[in-house]
Amino acid sequence: MERPDRHATGSARDGQREAGTQLFHYQVLQDALARDDEAFSYAPWKSRPGILLRKARHTLEAALALRRTGSLLMENRERLGHTLRVLAPQSIVDVPGGELYLARIVGPGVAEGEIRSLLARKGPAAVRERGFLMFALGAARMERGDARGALEALAAADPLLPAEYAVFRTQLLALKARAQTARGDYAGALESLVGVMERDGGEIRRMGLRLPCRIEASPGALADQAARLLGSSPRLAPGTGGFRVVVEQAATGGLVGGLDGPRGAVLSRFHVPPGKDADATVREFCRQFHRRAFGPKIDLSQQQIRSLEGSTLSSQGAEEHLKGIMGP
Repeated sequence: MERPDRHATGSARDGQREAGTQLFHYQVLQDALARDDEAFSYAPWKSRPGILLRKARHTLEAALALRRTGSLLMENRERLGHTLRVLAPQSIVDVPGGELYLARIVGPGVAEGEIRSLLARKGPAAVRERGFLMFALGAARMERGDARGALEALAAADPLLPAEYAVFRTQLLALKARAQTARGDYAGALESLVGVMERDGGEIRRMGLRLPCRIEASPGALADQAARLLGSSPRLAPGTGGFRVVVEQAATGGLVGGLDGPRGAVLSRFHVPPGKDADATVREFCRQFHRRAFGPKIDLSQQQIRSLEGSTLSSQGAEEHLKGIMGP
């Protein structure tokens, strides 16, 4: 059932709407900052100063949004508790996934203290919300660098999170991958990363993760140049195992490639036709690789599409439209 008071942008409570808007702004900026890093990795030298300036602007905007969100949360501690509980009526989160950043916004110590207080409650609501709170505890512990504690909390959250909360389940796997990597469990981290990529590769980008991979290029100058540029990507950790990045020179002069999972599952495939010159073709291939592998996955109902568009776009059309808004 739709409840306006469950959505920050539909609330008349003082500060609630602004807090939700600032948090959403911060979420969008995490994606933008990651895309800045990706673009820098394959941009020509003459374009790099502009990318650095754009990243500096995004960094400042993110810091201001984080600070303002924290201020609005701390001026009303009940608001923080409601947001951590997820299902409570005064959550400031309007777009799924914002809960992940709460420990960063208010500080992991403050967040963990509030979570422990909420976990001590009794009753049906406490039982229903326990999975979300253990997820938040895992995020808070990871924020302060306690990978072992984060894994313990995430293991407790896993069986308690409802299956329909897909964003939480994807973020749980992403947090788990980060913690496993920090603990040196690279095989476990690879399995977690596979789970993230199968659900939403955009979470790899938003959380600043890297995929262990091998880059395989066919003979040819174009394929070789594209492979070298992808080797500098902040989303990839080239080596001898893990995921497989494919770069092949097409007979038409363009490039064909994509990303495969460790067990051979095709995660993305695309073709880039010849550009105005070889350099343009290669850089467009790198742009499309990041867009298709790590772009946001947007799953909307037709009712939600109408509310956003005022029209009856298909789900696929709406997804492409919103990806365009979010950026390349």
